Amino acid sequence: MTGLAAEHVRIVTKKPRPYPDTILIKGAAGNTRPDVLNSFINGTKTSVKSYKTAKYEFEKEYLLHLLKLCGGKASEAAKLAGKSRTDFYELLRKHEIKIDEFKRTEMGLN
Repeated sequence: MTGLAAEHVRIVTKKPRPYPDTILIKGAAGNTRPDVLNSFINGTKTSVKSYKTAKYEFEKEYLLHLLKLCGGKASEAAKLAGKSRTDFYELLRKHEIKIDEFKRTEMGLN
């Protein structure tokens, strides 16, 4: 292990964990996954999005995927998502997805 003193890292194997050899770093808030620790040791930073950002990006990609599956028909996409049409259109507004532009793109007019 380079860059860290051995006194700051210890392997914990007493309790079953999602990652078998969970590594604890002194001063770190909670347990650290091995892949995150490796990036820390190697000097590379792991980029982690906030929950809000990740959720927003997921929702937008999900909506676009549904619209693609349904050929830009919002009512069909809403049914697939298990949402009311009103709620689905609200999500489209939130993510600034315009149905008209999407339909033109799908038809090759844009």
